[in-house]
Order: sequence, then C-alpha cells, then structure tokens
Amino acid sequence: MIGRRKTRKFVQTTQELVAEIHETFFTEVDRLLADAKNEGETTTDQQDKIDKAERLRRLGFTNTKTASQARTEEARIQAIIVENREKKELREMINYFSMKYPFYKFITEESVLKICQKYNLIYGEVERYLGEVPDKNLEAIEKFKIEESDMAFIERHQRSWDRGSWKKTFMRVDKWKVSQYNWKEKRDDIRSGDDKYEYARCSLEIAAPQSDFNMNNMEVKDFKIVEKKKEIPDPVVLQPVVYGDTWNMKKAYLIVTAWGDEASDPDVLNHIMN
Repeated sequence: MIGRRKTRKFVQTTQELVAEIHETFFTEVDRLLADAKNEGETTTDQQDKIDKAERLRRLGFTNTKTASQARTEEARIQAIIVENREKKELREMINYFSMKYPFYKFITEESVLKICQKYNLIYGEVERYLGEVPDKNLEAIEKFKIEESDMAFIERHQRSWDRGSWKKTFMRVDKWKVSQYNWKEKRDDIRSGDDKYEYARCSLEIAAPQSDFNMNNMEVKDFKIVEKKKEIPDPVVLQPVVYGDTWNMKKAYLIVTAWGDEASDPDVLNHIMN
C-alpha cells in the first residue's frame, strides 16, 4: 500500500506578515495607477437604436422597447464616462503628489480601508494610539514635511437653524481662516451671519490593530463582530493630504513611516525611498 505523502503546511511568521502588510501599503499606489490608466471604451454598436429612441421620445413614445434598451445602453456609457473621469482625476492626483513628494508613497483612503479590512486593522488619529514609537520612526515622523497648501483641514460648520449638530468637511483652508489651535483646546470661530465655522488641521493618522487604540467612547463601523483574529503589531503612520478645487476636494494620504517586529531593520524604514 502506498503511503500518503505528507504535505507541509506553510506557516507565516509574524515578521513575514508584518512585512507583507507594509509591502501592500507601499505598493498600493502602483496598483492604483495601473488601474487608473485602464479606461473603459465609450463607443457603442447601438447608436442607431439610441438615435431612433430619441426620435420616439420627441414624439412621446418614452416606454417602447427600443427606448428602454436605449436608456440601458446610455446609462452604461454614462457610467463608463464617469469612471474614466474619476480615473483621470486619480492619475492627476497620484502624479501631483509623486512629483512633489517623491520620497513618500501615495495612497487613497479607500485603499487604506481595504487593506485594514484584509488584515484586521483599524485606522484613526494618532492621539488615540497607545503603542510605542521606535526612535528611527519617530525621527522619520519629525522630518516629514509637506506644504500647508497640501494639508487636509477639517471644517466644522454649524447652521443657524440647527444648533444641535455640526457638519464636518475635509478641505483646504486659506491661511486667514486657519486657527492655530485644535477646536478641542480653543475655540477660534469665524462667523457668517448666524452660521458658525471652526477649522483645524487634520492630525496624523495611524493604521494598527484595535488593541493599540484607546477606544473609549469610540466604535469601529463597517466591521462585523466576528471571532477575534491574531493581531499583528504593524503600525503605519499616515499624513492626510487634500487635492482638487473647492467643489471637488479629495482626501488621501502620504505614508510617513511604518514599523513592526522588524523595525530595527533600516531596509524597512527606508522602503519608501526605493
């Protein structure tokens, strides 16, 4: 009888997993750019049907089979047009930050969320982080500088008729509007009629296991409560940035630094430089 061959199960070490997570963060911009270059085709082989449907609609025949089919095709094309426009904006944003800050990797907030979901992490402001910061990473954070015009700010806007709530918006703020204090420490208000505005520079944010955060009076949304997974010590520090004009403002991040069990390895600290 031929014996069964034992298969060796690959067991990933904590250090290997931390390195994989960091690699995922640092290379996400390459995946984003490759996807953003792949625009959809907006031409159609149903133009005759669309033209006929328009003629029918002008005469009031809005619910014919041809009109219905034309609407479906027009909606498909419009969705591709919108997606292509968003990809163009993403390419411009990536190129802007990559050219201006070549030593730091760009990443979108959607990608941060996706990676956190994949590796059972959460992200939030650094003031809630309870873990340690290695000396080399602290030095990297201290040296990290970007222009104020690229920094993301939060505008808190309270309408005169709704004093019970504040609306928060990520934005770029002109220097004359900017309070030098966080609103939690000092109120430096700007009023427009009876409306009230407050501004604060966005804090650094960090992605890490939930156990590394002070969760007092906080909750994690969009994650279902499931069996607790092994938590990996792999903090990634993120600088919020903003891009676009007043009516189309996009929030994203530059990766400041990251560390884990291998934090003493200079290759990890310098990964973003390569």
